[in-house]
Amino acid sequence: MIRRILSLAVCLASLSARASADPLSLQQILDSLVVSGPPIDAGAPQHIELWDNASGPMTANVVLDFTGRSDAVWMGMYPAGNSANRAFLLADTMTPADVASVAFNQDGSIVIRDGLEPLTTAAGFDGPFGFFAKIASATSDSPVYLFTQADLNGGEARAKVFAGNGLTTLRFPGLQPGLFLQNQYLIAWETGDDGGFNDLIVSVAGIVPVPEPVSMGILGIASLVALRARRVRSG
Repeated sequence: MIRRILSLAVCLASLSARASADPLSLQQILDSLVVSGPPIDAGAPQHIELWDNASGPMTANVVLDFTGRSDAVWMGMYPAGNSANRAFLLADTMTPADVASVAFNQDGSIVIRDGLEPLTTAAGFDGPFGFFAKIASATSDSPVYLFTQADLNGGEARAKVFAGNGLTTLRFPGLQPGLFLQNQYLIAWETGDDGGFNDLIVSVAGIVPVPEPVSMGILGIASLVALRARRVRSG
């Protein structure tokens, strides 16, 4: 039985500015998206690493891709406490007209339709989840995964999150202007090493943030489970 539907629309602009000697700053990118209303301060992100389902439909857009990479940059979601369980949702090869949807089932499974791959399913999404970006490694054949949870990046933040205020109007490339909703979030990824967080911008709407004490509790439980498993093996 389907519990909720998560729809994901993709809007990408592969620009050469990121690869130039003078790339756009995150503040310049955010300013370019704002049509009217209060600006978005690139220096004041919210500390949000995990989200949960909200009632009703949810949507997401990959807004801008400044990575300058020839390989596809994928984005997806993972359940809190199990970052190895990755469900791929969006790729920078998708066009503004491409729409992906995720149906959340009561048993914790999800059904994904992204317009690129056949219908796929994944299990274990019965609670809070985070997002990841998959990029190619510059030093090996294995890809690199970056997560909204800093602890999963060796303590390094690789994503900045900006929460909607219901007052600012945004215009994403190829789409009509719309309010920056209170249940909407812009996620700015740092896929390189310059700390600019101006490489990949993603918008996700219709989800609710998980309070930090709860997310820390989830991490603590996951750590205890892993510790107990190691003790059992060593015993």
